[in-house]
Amino acid sequence: LEERLYRDFEGLPEEAKTLAMMMAVIAKPVTVSNASAIYDGQNLKGALLMLQRRGIVKFNMSEGTYSFTRPITGGIIYRRMPPDIRALCHDRAIAFPGLTHDEQLYHTGRGSNADRARAAMDELISRQIKALMNHEAIQNVLYYLERWNDPAMKLNLAKLYNRTGRYEQAI
Repeated sequence: LEERLYRDFEGLPEEAKTLAMMMAVIAKPVTVSNASAIYDGQNLKGALLMLQRRGIVKFNMSEGTYSFTRPITGGIIYRRMPPDIRALCHDRAIAFPGLTHDEQLYHTGRGSNADRARAAMDELISRQIKALMNHEAIQNVLYYLERWNDPAMKLNLAKLYNRTGRYEQAI
């Protein structure tokens, strides 16, 4: 199924692909209005229509939003994006209206500016640890370590594993 869904994505025109990648990064339904804040193509409505005709997105009339037809589609697109393109999409995602502070930190932390990204991830992880959002913090620490391999962050990861009862991974 994953291969088929990705082939459908790959067969799209570039503008529709770009929009689908932005939607995958945002990971929430979009309206024409808020999508225009993150989409730099020339024909947003055309790209949405193309995605809808191909069965990749659906329109929810009651909410006026577009979302992926299958919930796994966004994740498939996201995982297969080249890292540099993914980082640039996160840079643009910061302009998405209505993001919480943590969501802004998340996108900044995965963006292309390494110094800003590291500072944002530090802040996000600290906020998540303080709020006992252990599973989210673990995911972000793992990403952080993959990108920067910081020994102090390894200690945070061990503490988080202990906190969640994953003692063997804490060692």
